[in-house]
Amino acid sequence: LLLDALAAGFDGVLMLGRHEETCRLEGAEKRPRELAERLDALCELMGLGRGRVRFSQPDPGLEGPHRAVDDFMATLSGAGLAQRRVASRSDAFDGALDAVTWLGGQKADVKADGWLAERNLAPSRQAEPALLAGAIPYFDLLMNDWVAPFDLGDALADGLAVMTALGYSGGVLTSGLRAGEAEAVRAAKPSVVVSQCAGCGERAGLGGVPQVSLGALIAEGAAKLDRKRSAGVVAISRGDEEGRAVVEALGGTAVEIEPLPPIGVRFALTPKERVALEGRFAQAASAGAELMLTSGPVELVQHLLAGREGAWRTTHVKPVLASGLAARCIAGGSTKEVSR
Repeated sequence: LLLDALAAGFDGVLMLGRHEETCRLEGAEKRPRELAERLDALCELMGLGRGRVRFSQPDPGLEGPHRAVDDFMATLSGAGLAQRRVASRSDAFDGALDAVTWLGGQKADVKADGWLAERNLAPSRQAEPALLAGAIPYFDLLMNDWVAPFDLGDALADGLAVMTALGYSGGVLTSGLRAGEAEAVRAAKPSVVVSQCAGCGERAGLGGVPQVSLGALIAEGAAKLDRKRSAGVVAISRGDEEGRAVVEALGGTAVEIEPLPPIGVRFALTPKERVALEGRFAQAASAGAELMLTSGPVELVQHLLAGREGAWRTTHVKPVLASGLAARCIAGGSTKEVSR
């Protein structure tokens, strides 16, 4: 709803909250305040600048809300978007992604320095390896609470750590959502582009820069990793040869389960798709697997969402990326890693 307001042409969105110390709901303002902060960071990531989404606690009295609105509007002078978009009618996550995709297309530059700094992630540098962030920063800001305790930002931290251990020290390369990767690569001029999704290294059109998936690097160079444990029993999609190579290179045993039916970048699932996703967890568990290797960030998030019903987690099988699996082996199953 808040993103649709921006896409509809409003300069910004102001959320007014009660005085937290005297509110009878005892801290109910915390969640909307955090939401406003995340969406404001998302606006910065899309190149729209900070300050478009704000949570404000007005001064006491009838004039307090008026002053809060006036102050907010004063900071938005001349900041409106040139185009407008009809509000989305799709599911909450999918509608938010549609709005972010559209809003991000109104500006040429992705401003990820703030998000990367908050995550202690190094940005990519010219002539060095670059880990392609893809949709992870957007998913992190949009779906923060829904995938907890899994931390999507840690997926990139794991990727960088594993790359460094394999001799590919570099930083994170960000781009627009579902678009702009080629332009980002041409501007950054990395020595090689490393992706988090299986098979993505075969894509063309990234400015002629060499490409490889992190899974392929792990499968080829796992002997260089200082592993404190093996991967254990890991579920992979039937026919996923790269996944099998990753698991076996990390000293684990791969067990095959039914592949995920084509869903695309979508999170509102049909009943049939939901049954298929839940069936994969059941197959993995019956085969003795604790982990399920996913093909990329989109499939990872789809499984994280499907593996729970509201606040109730429905399975002990944890979906992971290849980078997370390798990081888990290096860490030896630390408390933080196991929580993911």
